[in-house]
Amino acid sequence: MNSWSEKEVRLNAIVDYSKENMKSAQGSGFIDFVTELYKNSSPDDLSLRLDELYAIALSNWKFISEFDQKESKIRIFNPSLEEHGWTSAHTIIQILNSDMPFLIDSITSNLLEDGNALHMLLHPVLQHNRDKNGKVVSKGGTKVTDSVMHIEITAMSDQAEIDALGDKLKQVTDFVLASVEDWKPILKKVEETSKNLELAPKSVSREEVKESQAFLKWLTDNNFTLLGYREYNHNKKSAPTEGKGFGILRDADTHVLRGPEGLVAISPEIEDFMAQDKIMFITKANVKSLVHRVVHLDYVGFKKFDSKGKVIRETRFVGLFTSDSYNQRAQNIPYLDRKVKSVVERSGFAYNSHDGKALFHILETLPRDELFQIEEEPLFQTSIGI
Repeated sequence: MNSWSEKEVRLNAIVDYSKENMKSAQGSGFIDFVTELYKNSSPDDLSLRLDELYAIALSNWKFISEFDQKESKIRIFNPSLEEHGWTSAHTIIQILNSDMPFLIDSITSNLLEDGNALHMLLHPVLQHNRDKNGKVVSKGGTKVTDSVMHIEITAMSDQAEIDALGDKLKQVTDFVLASVEDWKPILKKVEETSKNLELAPKSVSREEVKESQAFLKWLTDNNFTLLGYREYNHNKKSAPTEGKGFGILRDADTHVLRGPEGLVAISPEIEDFMAQDKIMFITKANVKSLVHRVVHLDYVGFKKFDSKGKVIRETRFVGLFTSDSYNQRAQNIPYLDRKVKSVVERSGFAYNSHDGKALFHILETLPRDELFQIEEEPLFQTSIGI
C-alpha cells in the first residue's frame, strides 16, 4: 500500500481483524491500543499482512501490560511464529518509558549512529491507568502517560551483539531520564554559579564577571540544552568529584574528558584553564552525547570561589548548544560579542567601513563552535588571513 488515501481503510481492516481474533483475556483496552499504535504509521508500515500487524500489536500490548515506571523497559528479539505469532526479516526492539522529552530522537539517533537501518518505527504516546502494581486497568488506578516504541532494524543474529545493543539503549534511556528529572536542579546550579562569580578576586575585572554572568543567563534562554552538572576539586587528583552531580553526571564515574590514559575526570586542557586567570572556559567534550543529538558534548566550565576570592573548585556544565544559538549573530551573544569587536578593533578598520563590514561578515560566518572555543589571538590571525 503506497497511498495515504487508503490508510484509513487499512486501519479499519486492522481493527476489524483484531476484534475477530482477540481473546477476552486481552482486555477491553486492546482495540483502542491497536488504533493508537497504527494511526500515525506510514502506508508502507501498514502494508504487512493483517495477521502480522495483529501479532505486532498483540506483542506490544502484552509488553506494556505491566510497568513499574521506575526505569525503562526494553526487549530485543527476533520474532518466531511459535513464540510471537509472526516472523520477520528484521530484529525487533520494543521500549516502554514514562513519556518525556528527548526519547525518540535519542533512541533513533543512537541506533543510526551505530549503523542500524530503521525499517519500521511505531511510537504511540498513550494515556491510560495503571494500578499500584503497574498493571494497565480499565477502571481505578492512576492515570499515566507512556511512550511506546516498536522499532525494526536490520536483523542481528549474534546474541552478544543483541545484548550489547540492549545495554546501550538502557544507558540512553537512563541518561534521558536523569537529564529530564534533573533539569530544574541544574538550572538552579546555573543561578548559584552566576552569584558565586561575584566572589571573584579583584584581579578579575568586573567586566569579565558581568560578561560571564550574562553568558550564563543567555545559556538558559533556550540556547543550551543542559544535560549535566558536577563540581571538581583539582587539589584531589585521585578523587576530584565533590558534592552531588546532576543529569548525565549523576554518577561520579561518568567522564566526558580524555587524557593520555583515556577518559578522565580532569583533562590537561581543564587543568590549564584552572591555572589561568580567566573564570570561564568553553570547549568540546571528548565523548558524544547519548541524549537528543549524537554529537560531541559542549563543555562550559567556571571557577568557583570562596568568600575570600580563592579558587576552590571547578564548576562544570555539559550539554548541547541549541539550533537557536547557532542562528544568532555573534554580536548579540555575550562573550562572543567582545571577541568579535576586539578583532575588528585590532584590525584598525572602522566598523562601518567596507573592510570593517567584510571582517564582521567573516567573523559571523566562521563555524560557531570554533568561535566559542578559539582564543582571541588565533581568531584575529585566522580572520585577517581569510
